[in-house]
Amino acid sequence: MEALRGEPLLADRALAPPLEEDEFWADDLVGLSVTDGDREVGTVERVLSYPSCELLVVGDLLVPLVDAAVRDVDLEAGRVDVDLGFLGVDAG
Repeated sequence: MEALRGEPLLADRALAPPLEEDEFWADDLVGLSVTDGDREVGTVERVLSYPSCELLVVGDLLVPLVDAAVRDVDLEAGRVDVDLGFLGVDAG
C-alpha cells in the first residue's frame, strides 16, 4: 500500500452507482458558467478537493461547494449560481 501513497486513484464512471436527482460529479462543473443571479462572474476552471469541502476555482475567486455559497447547479443550462454576498465579494 505504501507504494500507492500519493498516486491518483481512478475508476471507470460507468461502474459507479447512479446519481440521485440533485447529485452531480464535481468534475462535471468544470467549464460551467458562474453567475450571481443575472451577474456574470466567470467560468469554473477546476475543482479543488479540501478536507472540509470542494472549492470551485473561478478566476481569482474560490467558491466553497456548500449550500450557503452555491444557490443552484444546473448542468443542463451549464450554469452555477453563487451568492457573492456570502463570499464577501462586492456585488456592484
